[in-house]
Amino acid sequence: MGKVVTSPYTSYKVDVFAHSALPNKYLFTIFKIEQRFNIFLIAQLWCINVSISKVSMIQLDNTRIERDLLGAKEVPAACYYGIHTLRALENFQISNQKVGNHHHFIRALAQVKKASAQTNLKFSKISEQVSHAIQFACNELIESPEKWSHAFPLDVYQGGAGTSINMNTNEVLANIALEHLGFHKGQYDHIHPNDHVNKS
Repeated sequence: MGKVVTSPYTSYKVDVFAHSALPNKYLFTIFKIEQRFNIFLIAQLWCINVSISKVSMIQLDNTRIERDLLGAKEVPAACYYGIHTLRALENFQISNQKVGNHHHFIRALAQVKKASAQTNLKFSKISEQVSHAIQFACNELIESPEKWSHAFPLDVYQGGAGTSINMNTNEVLANIALEHLGFHKGQYDHIHPNDHVNKS
């Protein structure tokens, strides 16, 4: 009898060594499939738990803790970007050219996001309060992009078709909008970078 690998989250079992005639590489593949299935299931359960609890941020003295599918990270409390930007900083160190150095690009990003906020309000996809707060934040970037250079630390060259720069913009706008409404940065249950600013 071979060794039985059992998932702690399902009754699914794989006897990975029962068929000794199979080459080791196939046995290893079966074992890896089981592992990946478990990881997928854990991620789904985590999403459900976060959705129910609606916990996305914990405020500490000098940092705030933000969470995503990969886990939690401490974000400097003063920063207007969030966890997605931090992860991109870890993965895309390609050149010395930062988005924050290109003020016309920041302005253009904000103009697109402002148009989105206006359109989403028109079609009742977001509330008037949320839309106006996002538009206020967009105007801040449009009128004085140089003031917000520090909030865009990402490399202009990156993988992912610009997803990280897009999320950097969403986080900055969400946090400016939150402060405009009297909330703390990272209180995304009120205005969320993806669910509100990036809403399509």
